[in-house]
Amino acid sequence: MQALLQGLVAQCQADATLTVLATSGPWLGAAPETAAFPYYQIITKPAAARHAFGGQRVQQYDVTFAGFAESAAAALAMVEAVGALFDGQAFPLTQGALISAMQSAGPSVTHLPHDGPDNDVYQASVDFTFLVYETM
Repeated sequence: MQALLQGLVAQCQADATLTVLATSGPWLGAAPETAAFPYYQIITKPAAARHAFGGQRVQQYDVTFAGFAESAAAALAMVEAVGALFDGQAFPLTQGALISAMQSAGPSVTHLPHDGPDNDVYQASVDFTFLVYETM
């Protein structure tokens, strides 16, 4: 998992579109309360090994990318940029090898209550499934 997360963060930080669209991020898990909008998070979900053989395995990781902004359009633009960056694309990992990167759901946009009537916050999210070849 660590190698995949490092690869995801490196790809996001190197992407010119995401660096323009997001003030901060990617945050692994929850962003700090002091994070300025717009920002995005990488949220992982537990996954079981898909196939194991000869000291190696193919591991499935389900990941949600969530963008937070003060407009629905800005939040959506972030996750659409993530979709373009990862869907069907290969990128290097420090350990193991990426087999597949596939968008599995989204994008979707939700209006979130915030700290006042004039402070609209929107969350857009997109889900991905990554298959990684790992040595056990």
